[in-house]
Amino acid sequence: LASLLPSNNAEGIVEIEIGDDINRRADISGVLANENYNVHDILDLIGDGCMFTEIYNGFAPEMVTGFSAFGGIVTGIVASNPAEKNGALTIEAARKAAKFLSFCDSFGIPVLTLVDCIGLDASAQAEKAPYSAELARLAMAYASSENSKVTVVLGRAYGQAYTLLG
Repeated sequence: LASLLPSNNAEGIVEIEIGDDINRRADISGVLANENYNVHDILDLIGDGCMFTEIYNGFAPEMVTGFSAFGGIVTGIVASNPAEKNGALTIEAARKAAKFLSFCDSFGIPVLTLVDCIGLDASAQAEKAPYSAELARLAMAYASSENSKVTVVLGRAYGQAYTLLG
């Protein structure tokens, strides 16, 4: 992980040498054929050298965050995971994504967001908790960050999740 991050926020974008072809094609259609696929299967295919380093993996598995490289440039990844709760945007998932986005922004790390999400969590737990505050933090993290951001919709992106995830 230390090799993927700049030593400070003034250092700039980290480039790593993996030796992978920048024009390499990754066929993810087989993974996407299953409605409740695990997004890790896609993340293991798309980055340089098929490398993905996950962080916060013990918290909110419906949202995956971590680092990969594209063309040698280290990139933060935020990805909803359809294998867990259909990729619903839960309170914990929104919190996890917002914190990771803010971290990437503080170091100028570009972010790729992969979306396949049924929408917001409609559980009783979400109704009792400060759900809208966490969603507002996520929206603010995307809107206020000055790093480069790209969002790719892999499947479903319903309701507010379409707007909130990039």
